[in-house]
Amino acid sequence: MKLLDYIPGFLLPQLPIRLLGNISGEGPRVAVIGAGAAGSSAAFHLSQLTENADITVFEKNNYIGGRVDHVEIEGKVLELGASIFVDANHILRDSAKMFNLTVVTKEEDKGLEDDKLLGVYNGHAMVFELEWPDHFWKKLTIQMARKFGVLSPYRANRLKSKAVNRFMKIYSDLYFPWSNLDFVVDAVGLREYVNLTAEEWFSERSVSRQYQEDFLQGLTRVNYANNLDKIHSLAAAVCLGAENGTRSIEGGNRQIFEEMCKRSNANVHLNREVRTIAKHGRKWLVDKEPFDYVILAVPWQFSGINIEPSVGVAIPDTEYVKLHVHYVLTKEPISGNKTSFSMLLTTVTPPLAPPKFNSLSHVSRTEAGNHIYKLFTREEMTNDELSEILNGASILHNQHRVWYSYPEMKPVDSFAPVELASNLYYTSGMDPFISTMETNALSGKNVAHLIANSIESNSK
Repeated sequence: MKLLDYIPGFLLPQLPIRLLGNISGEGPRVAVIGAGAAGSSAAFHLSQLTENADITVFEKNNYIGGRVDHVEIEGKVLELGASIFVDANHILRDSAKMFNLTVVTKEEDKGLEDDKLLGVYNGHAMVFELEWPDHFWKKLTIQMARKFGVLSPYRANRLKSKAVNRFMKIYSDLYFPWSNLDFVVDAVGLREYVNLTAEEWFSERSVSRQYQEDFLQGLTRVNYANNLDKIHSLAAAVCLGAENGTRSIEGGNRQIFEEMCKRSNANVHLNREVRTIAKHGRKWLVDKEPFDYVILAVPWQFSGINIEPSVGVAIPDTEYVKLHVHYVLTKEPISGNKTSFSMLLTTVTPPLAPPKFNSLSHVSRTEAGNHIYKLFTREEMTNDELSEILNGASILHNQHRVWYSYPEMKPVDSFAPVELASNLYYTSGMDPFISTMETNALSGKNVAHLIANSIESNSK
């Protein structure tokens, strides 16, 4: 149902055309398949760029947000994944402000009294610890220098800044909107970053092995569930960029995408799984319903959609991480060598056996006085296994979810086309390049601009 359906008829003449949307029904029809970050962003930005596009969103789940989802435990809203964004994420930052959503920082959201802020654990011993500091960056710099020396942290941070600065060029009018992601990757100088593993990239630039294993790898394991020798270096740079200035939306990040869909004035169909997309003359039939443009805003291999006739380009099957999330409720805060931290990262130190979990964080304390811990794992954990990880804690509740969270982020040579066929667009080619809420939203915005340009061109 559209927003228009809730407006009394006598008010319609007074409303601006943007709010009214496509009253005449004569504008181009656009189908968006998937209401995650990319699909919601595409619908919203297309509605801002065109005056009469008739937008329909199909979503197989019963909620908007896709991989941006949350659970509630004892009144606390807890993100399953896509937990944070940073100030450099322009679309999320500006949308939160536009939609009057309450933004909280990581520190404001918790109010906990953990002994230490951060630890890195290799399954046998702590390899790095950081206490709660009065001046975070000053204290972090000092402790980094004591543990790893000055040069490796400096070099890694400098390499990260260079990668992020190059990535930010993608937002500029010089490259945006793009119709070929491979061209943009080459033009902004990021090809080497996605061709090399993070281990190769850091090692070739004289970042010490100890700093890689005892700190950097902890960041890649919590953000992308992989070690440095498995993911490409741009993904590792993004993990370093998430060290500071992190924030989230009070009540759940998916509110950004709910608002995008709402303000797009689109017809949103939840619990609606699309089966076929078929070419019929100049139109595309989405389960036999005609549209002028179609945006496939879900990873191809998970869509279950049959395209007829098959498109003339190959859509690569990107391998995604099967990630398990456990929210564990305990009566008392966990004590012991590896659990007195706000955030405990893990690393692998050959030839030692790897830890059974990727990360463990103390996320909240409920009004009832219970404590909530969050674990990312590659396998589902039983209560006994979780209790062992938590130093024998008695578990009151274990809420488990599993989903394909993001690509494996392996080095990659090329990316899926943005336009699979005439007027059939694909947003998930961005995922193997970099996979975040922001980049998914950026990919959706990019497609919206391409379609708006096409509509304008066809109207002349």
